[in-house]
Amino acid sequence: MFGDTVDFETAQLLAAFAVSILGAVFSWRFLIAMFRRAAVKRYLWQRGWEPIKVRWLIFAWWCPWIPVGPSVWVLATAFRVIYSDPNRLIHKAYCWVGYDVGVVVAPIFSGFSRRIEWVKDEIIGELPLPEVWVSDEVVIKKLKENSPTDNSPGQ
Repeated sequence: MFGDTVDFETAQLLAAFAVSILGAVFSWRFLIAMFRRAAVKRYLWQRGWEPIKVRWLIFAWWCPWIPVGPSVWVLATAFRVIYSDPNRLIHKAYCWVGYDVGVVVAPIFSGFSRRIEWVKDEIIGELPLPEVWVSDEVVIKKLKENSPTDNSPGQ
């Protein structure tokens, strides 16, 4: 019955339109996620922490509306963050970046401020100590300065 009422070209046009809408929505969400990823990195750098990995969790909870206390977030984006603090400890954390409903309703008054909500943060390790490279000339010179001249071997 469906084939009788709609011809094949119209079905192709509708399918192409649906795919283009889905592609546009995914591209829009991807761009928003990358801007919010940069906001998470900026947040870490401002506190003196060094981001190691910031990964977008695409399918972290299907619903983009996250209730946090009395407010509700709109289109929140989840990230898994691995960073190091000034004490050389490596942290693994999860966070949400989003806007309050009030921000979406009245963005002119809020200045498009983002909120970053840290869900979980745990220490998973420690950065290795940096390697120190010393040239042979410096080592030989220091050994000669520190060795006693009367007890040196070969004399």
